[in-house]
Amino acid sequence: MKQIISLFRNLFTNEVSNPQTETRGFTIGELQNKPLPELCGDDDLITGFEFNATMQLRTPLRVLEWHGKTYSDKRNKPPHIVKEMWEGCWAPQIKTWRELGIDIDEPPDDTMASDIGYVSDSEYLPFLIAVRKIVEQPASIESRIVQLRNMPIPKEWEGCVSLHGGLGKIIDYFFPLFVHTIPKTSAAIAGELLRLKLDTPNLIASTPDATLLGIKGIGQAKLNSLRDYCASIESDKDSIRLDKVRK
Repeated sequence: MKQIISLFRNLFTNEVSNPQTETRGFTIGELQNKPLPELCGDDDLITGFEFNATMQLRTPLRVLEWHGKTYSDKRNKPPHIVKEMWEGCWAPQIKTWRELGIDIDEPPDDTMASDIGYVSDSEYLPFLIAVRKIVEQPASIESRIVQLRNMPIPKEWEGCVSLHGGLGKIIDYFFPLFVHTIPKTSAAIAGELLRLKLDTPNLIASTPDATLLGIKGIGQAKLNSLRDYCASIESDKDSIRLDKVRK
């Protein structure tokens, strides 16, 4: 049992060593592509792996749908799910007390860390999946925003929406107004651009220098960076919002 306690202590410090072979330490990222024996030898207290997705709005649907799935083949590496380490990881699964011959109930499921605090994954995960199924569609920004606004919100999801600041904040997270994405731009400048209806890359790009320089806070250096940023936008140049959904 001390070996298991040590194993999970190392997991939380982002490094795991093989106690039986005494090889060098492995990071959690490296363990995504390694079979279980390289993590903890042939310890019979470990039954396999369980995948834990990161509970955040930014986590892709392809990762969220793997959350809680198990893999029991100790001799082969588990499926490679993540593209970036932050998305989630496989964690060792320990035998239950009764599987160890001890007549004790398992403790209730713990909450998980998320972008809105500690949550029950049984409640927050379905909400995240529902949102990601909408925002990852190959549809227009406007269509996806309408679907988000019309998404049914069961009572158990109301707290999730509230902690995110409401559906409007969730929409702004995935599809922010273009003027709010311009680097090093004050709220006052963004507000004036919106007031003048200069709210898309193409509209700003086609506006004369004199008009933009007439906005308080925009000098020649800011004007140059503003034009460079508008030119860097590769799609939806006529949209007032940007698509910030990563899959």
